[in-house]
Amino acid sequence: VRTLLDRSASRLAAKFQDQPAVRASLEHTIAAAYFDLGLYAQSREHALRAVELRKRLLGERDRLTYVSLDRLAMAYRGEGKLA
Repeated sequence: VRTLLDRSASRLAAKFQDQPAVRASLEHTIAAAYFDLGLYAQSREHALRAVELRKRLLGERDRLTYVSLDRLAMAYRGEGKLA
C-alpha cells in the first residue's frame, strides 16, 4: 500500500498541474492515507500542500481550507509537534 501511495504522491504535481482544485483534494486524501498508516511526516507534507492550494484557490476562510488545516494539525500532533 505504501509503495502505491508513494508513487501516486510523487506524480501529483506534474499530473494535475493545470487542475489545482483536483490536486488539492488529492493532496488532502493522500495526507489522510499517510496519517492512517502512521506516517505523520509524509502526512504533514501533503496536508501542507493541500492547505496552500486551497488558500490560494478558495481563500483562508473557506470550509475546505479549514478541513485541510485540521488534517495538518492532526499530522503535527501525530509527530508530537504540539506547539
